Amino acid sequence: MRIVLAPNPILREKSKPVTPDEMKKIRSTAKQMAKLMYKSQGCGLAAPQVGIGKQLIIVDVTPPDEDGNLNEQNPTFFINPVVKRLWGEKQMEDEGCLSIPGISVPIERYNNI
Repeated sequence: MRIVLAPNPILREKSKPVTPDEMKKIRSTAKQMAKLMYKSQGCGLAAPQVGIGKQLIIVDVTPPDEDGNLNEQNPTFFINPVVKRLWGEKQMEDEGCLSIPGISVPIERYNNI
């Protein structure tokens, strides 16, 4: 499994939902994705970023330790995620993307979703 780099078209395609029949396979895929995310020093990875057009996201928002290392203990897996509501204040923070290495840009996001 490798990270797909921009401008690969799969990164712009709408992903398809994971079906109940695919659940067992997607769990194995999610574990592989988490390993790749940590190896790549990322804090999030979506299935299209590894060439899979499915609605699967792995994130770990655990703060890095004092040496700047990412904690590999708390990945959260989202299958067929839906943003229900955006609310509260917004904040601006620099974000990067494993599919666009070496670039970080300021992004405004809601504090709560």
